[in-house]
Amino acid sequence: MADAYARMSGRLGVVSVHQGCGLTSATTGIGEAAKSRTPVLVLAAETAGAAVNSNFAMDQDALASSVGAESHRVHSAASAVVDTLDAVTDWLASDPAAPLVIDAKIGSDGGSWWLTEAFKGH
Repeated sequence: MADAYARMSGRLGVVSVHQGCGLTSATTGIGEAAKSRTPVLVLAAETAGAAVNSNFAMDQDALASSVGAESHRVHSAASAVVDTLDAVTDWLASDPAAPLVIDAKIGSDGGSWWLTEAFKGH
């Protein structure tokens, strides 16, 4: 849907997905956007580092690059806003020819702290 929106509107397509199965389900669309050179921003939660036995744990950077997307990882709530805005600003300034996947670890309580922080006051 984000790919179609971006193609039809000429604006940036944005999609937010759950870690693990949410990202893998979106992989076909991310790959199609990459092949079509459509700028799509993908916000993907990522399993907490300590959750090594989670069935959601995977190498999201490798998954993104395997279908032609760029990837950027956010590691902490303290840096979430700056890291995300810097990555997106640099990506947009480069005349993006591939989707950008922002991977952000979820909190130990399972919360998406990065979404809360990134959109606070916006």
